[in-house]
Amino acid sequence: MPSFLWSKMKPIRWANLILLSGMMLGLGGCYPKPPPAPVERPQSPAFGYYYRALEAIEKEQFDTALALVDSAIALKPGYVNFYFVKAKLFEWLHQPDSAIVAYRQCVRLKSHFPAVWKRLGRLLLAQQAYPEAAFFLEKTVNAFPDSLHYLLLLGQASVGSEKYALALDFLKQYLERAVEPEPPVFYWLGRSYYGLGRDAKAVEALRRYLQMDASNPQAMKYLGLALVRLGKSNEGISYLNRALQQLPLDVDILLARIRFFLETQKWVAAKTQLDLALQAYPDHPALLLEQARYHFLTQQLKASRQVLEQLLAKRPDFWTARRLLGQVLEAQGEVEEALNQYQAYLEHTLKLDPEIERRVNELRSRIAK
Repeated sequence: MPSFLWSKMKPIRWANLILLSGMMLGLGGCYPKPPPAPVERPQSPAFGYYYRALEAIEKEQFDTALALVDSAIALKPGYVNFYFVKAKLFEWLHQPDSAIVAYRQCVRLKSHFPAVWKRLGRLLLAQQAYPEAAFFLEKTVNAFPDSLHYLLLLGQASVGSEKYALALDFLKQYLERAVEPEPPVFYWLGRSYYGLGRDAKAVEALRRYLQMDASNPQAMKYLGLALVRLGKSNEGISYLNRALQQLPLDVDILLARIRFFLETQKWVAAKTQLDLALQAYPDHPALLLEQARYHFLTQQLKASRQVLEQLLAKRPDFWTARRLLGQVLEAQGEVEEALNQYQAYLEHTLKLDPEIERRVNELRSRIAK
């Protein structure tokens, strides 16, 4: 994820802009020609605190400025610009959560506020609040259609929200319009294609991104996962191993390695990886399923059944676990119960599973005899 994006505008310049624009906020229209005479400062006590806060900002005395703005808000709580200044101060003080709260108050008081939409979108994106970030970033893109960077950020937020088709549309729009695309667009393209199951396209985009940033562990991770799904397990595991050096407890990488070791019958390596993963994530359903699969494949049927029954007691709708439990029960000779588990699995899965369908037909024939 990108680091927190703080404004590069100097506090003294920013304070002067606020001083000039704050009194005009909400008036609309353009400056007449010739320019108007200077506007006198309002004389209410709230504005007294406000102007003192701006003076403190010029001196980079942000804590003092924050206290003064709070005093202004207490006297005049409906004035939107006070909250805008407060939010900006929280940004300078590296308090993004508080900045978000203040910016939200801005949009409650003034719904059409593109300058705040921009800030909220970026702050929420950095906090991984993806659906809300996407909401404000889309408003920003509509308000500033020539700002391609926000279109890229909207694509990123859509990936985070798992709206991969929508993300792909935004990212393609960005690529069509950008003269010199920012490298992250290819990472987010790869993520979008991976989320849509278009693994060949994901590999293409992620390889291109890694040519520009070879050290990004997330890019290596998703490239590895896409390659594994394409059946190129050895190459995929190579990328996952590299990613694991920087993401030692990433559960997706651990799961992929465990499955690879089980498929290649590397039982010791599978057990070692399982123990490490379960130590970090003792209740993770997918890891417990792989633990049960390890026991099943190594003929430890009682241990496999125990893990699966405990897992299904907590997650009765984990249908893939019922598939494996059916295999365990069949291996133990409990034909009718195995058939029940197979049928429950088939009734709740959308994918065709010829292997289990054959087992169901055979077990029905055996029971009928």
